[in-house]
Amino acid sequence: GQKYLICCDSLSALQAIKTGSCNYLVHQILEKINNSPKEIHLEWVPSHLNLPGNNLADELAQNALNLDIIENLPLDYSDYKINIKKQIHLKWQRQWDETNEGPNETNLYKIKPVLKNWPSSNRKNRQEEVILTRLRLDTNLLNRKHKFTGDNFPLCQTCQTRLTSNHILIECP
Repeated sequence: GQKYLICCDSLSALQAIKTGSCNYLVHQILEKINNSPKEIHLEWVPSHLNLPGNNLADELAQNALNLDIIENLPLDYSDYKINIKKQIHLKWQRQWDETNEGPNETNLYKIKPVLKNWPSSNRKNRQEEVILTRLRLDTNLLNRKHKFTGDNFPLCQTCQTRLTSNHILIECP
């Protein structure tokens, strides 16, 4: 497997990760490290040594590690909001994947399996946007009729292959 070395100049942060501190951010970091297929090593790299004020800050951070009572600060509202949005998006993505499994796969899923912003669809000209979307989804005048009449899917007159936008634009000789 791949091996990674992450260097950090915060000894207290690395000690918190090592001891499994009850801080929410530390738990998130540990979860990502433990769930990763990659081998990740964290290494302390001292920096800012002997700079005025830095030694005092290091000493205070070290003293804080030895306190008997560790106060858990509540998460800020914005942290909750970010986490809730992330969980909603993950659930939405799972539902999108599940409803498009096997024979249920839609044309939209074929071109957009991951739910995220689609910068290529931000055209100022609506007519261009409609044309591109119809080409992407393969819903156009060439093959629309059979969907309503129940007729067989139209075939290309050149090579007798199923007539799709992709076939006309890319595949057909």
